Amino acid sequence: AVTGSCSMVGMAGLTLGGGYGPLIGRFGLALDNLLAADVVLADGCLVTAERGRNEDLFWALRGGGGNFGVVTAMRIRLHKLRCVVSGALVYPFSEARDVLRRCADAARFAPDELTVQVVAGAGPDGTPVIMILPTWSGSRDEADTHVAPFLKLGTALSNTVETVRYGASVSVFDPAIVNGQSVFMETCLLPVLDEAGIDMLLKAMASAPSAGCSMITHEFKGAASRVPLDATAFGLRRDHVSIEILASFDDGAGAEEERRHRQWVRDAREAFASIALPGGYPNMLGEGEAARAAASFGQNSERLLRAKRLYDPGNVFRSAIPLPIVAEAR
Repeated sequence: AVTGSCSMVGMAGLTLGGGYGPLIGRFGLALDNLLAADVVLADGCLVTAERGRNEDLFWALRGGGGNFGVVTAMRIRLHKLRCVVSGALVYPFSEARDVLRRCADAARFAPDELTVQVVAGAGPDGTPVIMILPTWSGSRDEADTHVAPFLKLGTALSNTVETVRYGASVSVFDPAIVNGQSVFMETCLLPVLDEAGIDMLLKAMASAPSAGCSMITHEFKGAASRVPLDATAFGLRRDHVSIEILASFDDGAGAEEERRHRQWVRDAREAFASIALPGGYPNMLGEGEAARAAASFGQNSERLLRAKRLYDPGNVFRSAIPLPIVAEAR
């Protein structure tokens, strides 16, 4: 199945809101692989949304989240993929600028089968590092040729790139998931992670209030970009990079720590404003961000709201994904 980048991410929310992940270039977003969904509507009816049945609902679910009913089952397209070549390359933060420049150059003309994530954050010992995570999902015979450039971006502190089952490849972040922590999250979309974006990312990380702060990139390319814009509710079908800005800290750390971390994610997002695309990844937008949601869904906003009025006119369901104009949906 086309999953997210972390095995802890639930498939339902991921698929209904978008679904960036290591297979995006070859197989598209997670929502592009949704074939059907069983949904309980506000009046208690159980319906199936798929091509040929409740098509407006099927269209809206693929990007509009749980704003239309309770999804009780999903049928998802699977792909034959025994293994991938994937892993984490850890470079010292002191080499971050050169590493990111070289990474951007290597990734720019990579085939659909190769996706690359960048993580700027703290290593296990709390020291700032840059992690490069390539995933090759094509022929094993071609893997070395396409992955090799990422093995020599700088002075590698660690290299876990190897041939693994796909399920194992998305568990690389699992050790960093700490339950019982508060997390603030922001999102922005860049046309490309170029020199200006790298500069802003590094400046933001230099002012991070704790080792719990990080930035993670997600590529949007290949098969995902070739889906027509009006095929699903997802509102951006051009190559881009999604930036995930995270700040986590221990529960009970106090109001001042909460304020510092909340302010950092806001400042970090605003730092990208001059080069960012409108809106953000809907799965990471917050409550009350209807204006950003409108920019995110773009020309699909009007049809999304029509589907809302048709299937949930009383606005019984309000998911974590904000609709473009909540007031009109009520």
